[in-house]
Amino acid sequence: MSEHYIDAPDQMAIKLYARNKKPTSLSTFSGSNVVIMVHGASYPSESAYDLQLNGFSWMDFLAAHGYDVWCMDVRGYGMSSRPSEMAVNATLNGPIVRTIDAANDVKTVANYIMSLRGVNQHIAIGWSWGTSIMSTYTSLNPSPSNMSYLAKIVLFPLLLVALAANHVTSHTRMAKRSPGDFADIAARYIEMSEHYIDAPDQMAIKLYARNKKPTSLSTFSGSNVVIMVHGASYPSESAYDLQLNGFSWMDFLAAHGYDVWCMDVRGYGMSSRPSEMAVNATLNGPIVRTIDAANDVKTVANYIMSLRGVNQHIAIGWSWGTSIMSTYTSLNPSKVSKLVIYAPQWFRAPNPPPTTAYRTITRQSAYDRWVKDVPVDQIPTLLP
Repeated sequence: MSEHYIDAPDQMAIKLYARNKKPTSLSTFSGSNVVIMVHGASYPSESAYDLQLNGFSWMDFLAAHGYDVWCMDVRGYGMSSRPSEMAVNATLNGPIVRTIDAANDVKTVANYIMSLRGVNQHIAIGWSWGTSIMSTYTSLNPSPSNMSYLAKIVLFPLLLVALAANHVTSHTRMAKRSPGDFADIAARYIEMSEHYIDAPDQMAIKLYARNKKPTSLSTFSGSNVVIMVHGASYPSESAYDLQLNGFSWMDFLAAHGYDVWCMDVRGYGMSSRPSEMAVNATLNGPIVRTIDAANDVKTVANYIMSLRGVNQHIAIGWSWGTSIMSTYTSLNPSKVSKLVIYAPQWFRAPNPPPTTAYRTITRQSAYDRWVKDVPVDQIPTLLP
């Protein structure tokens, strides 16, 4: 997060305030990722666009999706300078900031931002009176590439499903002048807990589940409790809670109000190992088949639903996990409100079925498996 004060060209005593949030890794700017937002008639931009709800604001959301986001205050609002008329009784003067004045303030700030970013266009967002400000500004400066009116716009919900999360800097009221990042958001507003659940068929087996949720979340339902299961090679943490620039998929969902759980079926990650894994893999056949994994999901799901007082949840599976979750859902359809299958399994030729109890994965074997279906000439570029 950074804050900027820009001189108004008509009055040098007036400085216009602009706040910026962007992914720390973002260094390429264009008319399609630079966003400028202006407030309505009653409250400054911070209260509309950077208001922290469960530790996350609209600006945070847009920045998390790869945008260079700016909100600004026109003169007389928020952190911008007050005209001299505001130092005396309001009845002594008529309106001092009309729509055209506010539009000119937007122009001043926009010119500063576009110069700073090396672009000649930007996305313009206005709310309430801000729609009139942005309409006036756009009619006088018709170069902005997109025009958005919050009163009748679909931009925000479209962004919700269209883009992936990136690293973002954060500004909060708890540390108003201290820059942070998404890891700081997670540390401040997302709580994590770990759980070990007894498997009903073998008391020696304990199934591991990790939870992340907003610290303020206390109401649960089938539409906000999420359970995720891994694929055949790696445990859930490495898929769903892998920290990329200090933020994971679990963090992202929790930051958007979900009660997120990932779990390991027996033999994986933090869950117990069946006794067959204490000896050479060739001494036994496969020990955790899809139906066994689906039953482990059922055990963990029952525990979570009882803990949260709900009777449904969202189910997410990745790779082999798609078969696990599909099997679990087919056997327990009333418990699943939504089924998400990500990168479902596919047939490869030749693809002989497993014959050993388990397999050991090395770094080299993982790499060899990844490049197996990649054209040889593309390997250095895709998987260096």
